[in-house]
Amino acid sequence: MLKFLDAAAMRTSRRYGHAFQAAWPATVVLTMTCMLAGCSAPPRLLAQRDASDPTAPARPVTYRSTLGPYQSARPADPVPWVKQNERVAPPSASEGGSR
Repeated sequence: MLKFLDAAAMRTSRRYGHAFQAAWPATVVLTMTCMLAGCSAPPRLLAQRDASDPTAPARPVTYRSTLGPYQSARPADPVPWVKQNERVAPPSASEGGSR
């Protein structure tokens, strides 16, 4: 099993070795940058204040009814569908429409 993996690694390094050799400095720099960023202090939030501060400004509380914009949606009486379609359809070419 290990000889197979070793042979596969050798084929890969022969085929793509120049790409890995050119990219290793960037890989090291990126790795070190990520490690240093993980050790830094967390960023301060600029726009928000501590929620436990009783003197922190807050928007006033307002009442908005959840039923205010309600409109009844009860079923309407049945209407013949042909008349309903003719009422809402755009005018045809024979009636002077643009179609």
